[in-house]
Amino acid sequence: MSSMWKRLDAATGRAVSRVYGERVAVRPKIESEYSEAPDDPLRDAKVIRGVFGLEHDTEDLRGQRLKGEFAGVGRLAVGAAHVLVSAAEYAGLGYDLQRGDVIAFPDQSGVPSYRVVVSHPLDCGDRFVILSVD
Repeated sequence: MSSMWKRLDAATGRAVSRVYGERVAVRPKIESEYSEAPDDPLRDAKVIRGVFGLEHDTEDLRGQRLKGEFAGVGRLAVGAAHVLVSAAEYAGLGYDLQRGDVIAFPDQSGVPSYRVVVSHPLDCGDRFVILSVD
């Protein structure tokens, strides 16, 4: 990618983070299958900026059926949580996010902390991080 496009992408990333972003507290963990995940001593906890997204949806609770559609009265609230981190912010983190790292949003009251499910790299070095409720 040419340096002009890199500069344009970096400027756009800074603008998006400034307007829509919020503080994202990252607490690295060592993933453990059988016990509470301890803090990772090799990666420091840091605060970066990112754009948080939470998409809400509902699904009908439906049992197994052979034919027809039976929409019962039960509904389940579901949602997808993610955070978009610009390339510059991600580089400032100094390490890669790993499955199980704890993500919190200190500027939002009443919002739960989340765990990293997967961190996808995007075209210009930005990261799209999929989260699950901690």
